[in-house]
Amino acid sequence: SVFNFEKNVKLKIDNFRVNKTHIKLGEALEFSFDLLSQKKMTQKLVVDYIIHYQKSSTALSPKVFKLKEILLGPQEKISFSKKQLIKDFSTRKHFKGRHLLEIQVNGVVIGKVEFFLEL
Repeated sequence: SVFNFEKNVKLKIDNFRVNKTHIKLGEALEFSFDLLSQKKMTQKLVVDYIIHYQKSSTALSPKVFKLKEILLGPQEKISFSKKQLIKDFSTRKHFKGRHLLEIQVNGVVIGKVEFFLEL
């Protein structure tokens, strides 16, 4: 609310896809989706994606990535696509197994899909 984003978001996520549900370390996770406004007024939105990385303990640890801030008009549709390289960094080591990708709009998760990392 500090940044004046819509509190009562009314939209639908459609065509949420990942390129592969099993990826290898060093490959990119590619995903796409559409957002369709279901409100009669323009909505101010911040769209993020969250990757829940598996830790060595098999627990999942979320990392939020900013995608875009938009003004979505009444009944308007917008399409998104993104590539996220999955590789080890000095600050993040990846572990094989189940991971989770979520789409979040104004702090509310509206879609999720699992993917599996193979080393």
